[in-house]
Amino acid sequence: MPGKRGARGSGSGAPVELATWLAACRERSESAIPANDPVFRYADQVGIGRDLIALCWREFKRRRQQSRKRQKDWRQTFRNCVEANWYGLWYLAAGEPARLSSKGEQAQRFFAANDEPAPPDEEQAA
Repeated sequence: MPGKRGARGSGSGAPVELATWLAACRERSESAIPANDPVFRYADQVGIGRDLIALCWREFKRRRQQSRKRQKDWRQTFRNCVEANWYGLWYLAAGEPARLSSKGEQAQRFFAANDEPAPPDEEQAA
């Protein structure tokens, strides 16, 4: 099946859209962002809570599905998103854990207003 190898998120094969990759993960009963993904170790090291990672994942999915961009490795793309705080959802102050920024509050309100519960793959990511 074309694009199937790249759907694993390993960086091999042809680039695929996020929706295609997520469907392939569901088909394999595989979490999009498994509990042992390096993104969580990074988040722990710098003080980004799981709630913020989950919010980032929801915003990442919303924006990336709208853009229809293709990637070979969606997990690495999400790690890059978290490490660079692409959407500015949190801020860090010396000696404190990450906190919601105004952009983070805005994203949180958007999801709450649209009554979009976290799908199963997000629950595992958080």
